[in-house]
Amino acid sequence: MNKIDKANEYKEQIKQLTEIDVMQNSRKNIIVEHRSLFVYLLRSVEKWKYKEITAYFRENKKPYDHTTALYAYNNFKFYCKYNKNLEILFYKLLDKNPKQKHDIINELIKDFSYEQLCEIISKIQLKESINNIKDESTDKQNKRKPIESTNN
Repeated sequence: MNKIDKANEYKEQIKQLTEIDVMQNSRKNIIVEHRSLFVYLLRSVEKWKYKEITAYFRENKKPYDHTTALYAYNNFKFYCKYNKNLEILFYKLLDKNPKQKHDIINELIKDFSYEQLCEIISKIQLKESINNIKDESTDKQNKRKPIESTNN
């Protein structure tokens, strides 16, 4: 799969999952944030240069220059702080491309302090524990024998 095909795939996946067209000429926050996600994927995951990103947008009839691409890339983490759905979408798209997932996660967490990472890990462990308890409870309920009714 060539670079253009991969970019088209990301663009279509974003549109399918969110109904947002990242090529739409709009400055609405939701569109700007998803466009930033798209640029971040191209730059971080696919290793595109800003010049290539700019050319792609222009080929798709979207006015764009390298400074706009740089701004979108640099603001992605900021947007994720306030829009958790954007971060979730990023990981969904990353799950479809697992070979680079490790590198991207390392890049994302490098700005966190040790204390912040410990807090995140404890929340993940707590969530996993809760899910395990729910799973065990469901299993126990499924294993119970139904009470047989007696007709007298």
